[in-house]
Amino acid sequence: MGRSVVAVWLSWSLLYATSCRAKHESTGLPPAPASAAAAIAQASNAGPVPSVEPPVAPEVAALASALERWNRATNTADAGALEAVYAKELNFYQQVISRTAAVKRKLEYIAKHPGFSQTLDKPSFRHAGDRWTAKFRKTSISQGSAASSVDAYLVFRQAGDGWQIVDEGDVQTTLKMRARQDTLAKNWGERFWDCPHCKDDPDFTDDPPQAFPPLGPASAQATPPIAEGAPQTIEYARALFPRFASAVDVPLFLKATAQSGNGDGRWFYYDAPTAAARPSLTSGEPKHLLECAIGGHFWDVIPRHAKPDPGHGGEPVLKYTEKFERRTDEITYERYIYATDRVMNYVLCTFDPKYEAFFSAIVRRMGRSMRAISGGQIDRVARESQPYGAE
Repeated sequence: MGRSVVAVWLSWSLLYATSCRAKHESTGLPPAPASAAAAIAQASNAGPVPSVEPPVAPEVAALASALERWNRATNTADAGALEAVYAKELNFYQQVISRTAAVKRKLEYIAKHPGFSQTLDKPSFRHAGDRWTAKFRKTSISQGSAASSVDAYLVFRQAGDGWQIVDEGDVQTTLKMRARQDTLAKNWGERFWDCPHCKDDPDFTDDPPQAFPPLGPASAQATPPIAEGAPQTIEYARALFPRFASAVDVPLFLKATAQSGNGDGRWFYYDAPTAAARPSLTSGEPKHLLECAIGGHFWDVIPRHAKPDPGHGGEPVLKYTEKFERRTDEITYERYIYATDRVMNYVLCTFDPKYEAFFSAIVRRMGRSMRAISGGQIDRVARESQPYGAE
């Protein structure tokens, strides 16, 4: 480095140091410490730093109020107040059920525990997407029982000017249910649906679909009147649909068809012994008492009335539509879930109105147990999902 360059560099260095010193002197601020040790010493010699409360999100006050209303409604067994704070559909202790069913279960539990009351301790609120999670320690007591405490949570979503609960549960119950699910999977073994025509086509052979452990309870009592020849205790299993990466709980007493040629899905159906020969008004073929198409496809537009699916947590939110419709000689049920990767999964069923209560409970569980899973043709991303139990 030449002398002239060194001189210029020294001049700029001195000017900068003088400027910094003048700035500190003019503002009354202490000079920056030259080392970490000096910084600690400087901090220790400083006076007490006034505490500043972090700003509170405006939603937190409203959510704290909603949490208090839910707690008060629970302690007073107020059905109307509980209905007001619950969403139309929600995850209720790891089961996707309706608002009406959630309120019924809560009131039944309180009625079975005289003197029931609960208190909440140390609530905290966390924001993710359009949902807020309230976490707290919940302590419950009732006559003749010792107090019990769990790490509980409520997930809220805004509805109009207020907030509604879309998920209620506690960590301890979730762990117990997962342990039961692990035990079921360990003892499940290999099971398959009956598929009479899986190997009929020499150009396209298909193995009978394997039945995996269900997402919800392995069995459920049927709702009468029971269809002719059908079981009173319905066993469910998990059917996988690889191409569009979904899975559904399906009764094991149904028969399966071969997988569609393009892998979109397959049909499941039930024929009662004396009803199978009754012809359909539309096709002239023997009419099934129940038949369901389950699979997937690509969507172009998500319907405007679609709502966030309570069975899928996390982001991005999956949306769903669901409806029953009565036609000339049959009832139809359909449920779609729409993902942001432009895939929709579906359960589409028709059944005999004579056994409306029986088949309605079955298809509703099938539809609400539907989940998007990882893998498949379009390499879908694994999603957090919640177990499902029959209402």
